Amino acid sequence: MADVRVFGTALDAASATADEIAAAVKAKPDLVLGVATGATVVPVYRRLVAAHHAGLSFAGVRCFSLDEYVGLPAMHGSSYRAEMRAQFYNPVGLPPSQCFAPDGMADDPLAEAARYEAAIARAGGVDLQLLGIGVNGHIGFNEPPADFNQGVHVTDLASTTLVANRRFFQPSEMQPTRAITMGVRTILSARKLLLIATGLGKRDAIAAALRGPVSPACPASSLQMHSNALVILDADAASGL
Repeated sequence: MADVRVFGTALDAASATADEIAAAVKAKPDLVLGVATGATVVPVYRRLVAAHHAGLSFAGVRCFSLDEYVGLPAMHGSSYRAEMRAQFYNPVGLPPSQCFAPDGMADDPLAEAARYEAAIARAGGVDLQLLGIGVNGHIGFNEPPADFNQGVHVTDLASTTLVANRRFFQPSEMQPTRAITMGVRTILSARKLLLIATGLGKRDAIAAALRGPVSPACPASSLQMHSNALVILDADAASGL
């Protein structure tokens, strides 16, 4: 079962999450860090940038993104590669050679998924994987019902995910409907999992993930199978437990 820690506010939860990552970097300066995107983790990266300005070095860290939209250029402001550069990589001085993500513009997304899985393996696997959770219980872009045996793969995005992410695109823009994502198998292969969830909107998903059955209907319930998973919540997200 996951270790669950509840904090009073979303900011407190983000600070605790950043502290866990910072401690891991101090303990292993060449940490392989799996990174996530989304509104919940933005304050986590802000705290890590502040820690860097206070003296924490990320010079040896290698980062692997959970996912990327298919058909979205790396320079598009809503691509996850662009988000990570702006929020974390550039402010802490991580060079592109240490920052990895699926190429959403690859001619063959299936081949790109296989290439990315191999890149993670060549790095020795992920030491610490940061995760968020979707309102439908997805982790990465593993939408329900999720195949727990999948590695990195191409997936169609659920309608709830498309609605939640519509705000990141201009009204005139075509919103991507597919993504390349780490699969549940890939995520669970990380040596430690660190999931953060905040707000009432995540209450039901967290309850299903942590107190419901392990089921493809809630992809995040797969965390119950991991031997080293830490879940950090604010009071609102934890209110359904």
